[in-house]
Amino acid sequence: MWVSPECHHFWVPKLHTTLYTSTLKRVLEYLYGTRHMKLCLTAEDLENITWWVDASYAVHWDSRSHTGMIMSLGLGVVMSGSWRQKLSMGSSTEAELVGIDDALKYIMWGLYFIQAQGFKVKKNILMQYNKSTILMANNGRFSCTKRTKHIKNRYFMIKDKIGQGEVIIQYCPTDDMWADINTKALQGSSLFYKMQARLMGIDEDYHN
Repeated sequence: MWVSPECHHFWVPKLHTTLYTSTLKRVLEYLYGTRHMKLCLTAEDLENITWWVDASYAVHWDSRSHTGMIMSLGLGVVMSGSWRQKLSMGSSTEAELVGIDDALKYIMWGLYFIQAQGFKVKKNILMQYNKSTILMANNGRFSCTKRTKHIKNRYFMIKDKIGQGEVIIQYCPTDDMWADINTKALQGSSLFYKMQARLMGIDEDYHN
């Protein structure tokens, strides 16, 4: 979750500040306070797999971006990932495309694993809120502009998977981006509890 980018600061001696120490303390208090919270998983069906992939642009001390990934079959998170990107990008659109490439191996593994259990998957859906990234994922370099034509070919592997029918990329409004919680701190308690309910498969008023 969002803990990942914050904990990264403790690997850099110069960033050991009171601010990050206070943040880590709040994280530990949250983990202790929710130690009895159970993860409830529901699968509406195994014909549709839904993935959310998000990237926070230049959030690390060295201007690297951060990728978050979540997979669900209904309510509750079946697979989750949060990691720092390995290279600096020039825009949020590029960071989102790199984030998709980072997550693609898990997206394909999840598809192949469920198929190997004997289930027929009709839709392997990737949710993305950046419309420019969606265009580049669908069309490859045909949707690149002067600002994005330098991106290496390896980051357009998603186009091949879409062309083969193994992945469907769909637009997702920002408020419905489940992977947000894996890349940034969510502002406002109502938004946090709403996202917590989705990820854990619990009621939004669980904390009351």
